[in-house]
Amino acid sequence: MLLDVGGGPVNGFLGLIGFPPISVLSNKILATFAIIVADIWQWTSVVFLMLFAALKFIPKEIIQSAEVDGASSWQIFRFIKFPLLSTMSIVVILFRAIETFKLVDVVYIMTGGGPGIGTETLTLYTYITALKRFELGYGSTIAYAVFVFVLIAISLFLYFANRIGSANQT
Repeated sequence: MLLDVGGGPVNGFLGLIGFPPISVLSNKILATFAIIVADIWQWTSVVFLMLFAALKFIPKEIIQSAEVDGASSWQIFRFIKFPLLSTMSIVVILFRAIETFKLVDVVYIMTGGGPGIGTETLTLYTYITALKRFELGYGSTIAYAVFVFVLIAISLFLYFANRIGSANQT
C-alpha cells in the first residue's frame, strides 16, 4: 500500500516535491529493492531485541572493573562488549539467513514474483511449482535441494565462525 502508484504515501511525497509517480513494483530492480527494504523493516526489531538482550546479560562487574582501570567507553565497547556479543551475533546471523531462505510471504504479497519472474525466490518457485501447478514431485525435489544447500551453507558458516573464534582466543 505504501508503494501504490495511485494513492500511496511514497508517491504522494514524490508528487509534493515535484517528481512524477513511480511504479516501484513493476520495475525488476526497484521491486527487488522494495522487497529487501520490507524484509529489513520486518526483522530489524527482532534482531535488535536479540542483541539488546545479550547486551543486558553482560556482567556489570566486568564493565565496572574496566572503568576503574581507566578504559574509555569506546575501549569498553571494542574490547569487552563487542567480543561478548559475538556468540549472539552468530545466532542472529544464522537466524536471519534461515529466514531469508524462507522468504515467500513478502515477495508473494508485494509482487507475486513479478514483474515476470524478476523477484521470484527459490522458495516461492517451490510453492508455485508444488501447490499452484501441482507438480508435487518436482516441487519436493526443489525443497529438498534447498534444504541441503541451506544445511551445507550453515555448516560452513559455523565451521568458519568457530575457526575465527578459536583464532581470536589464542
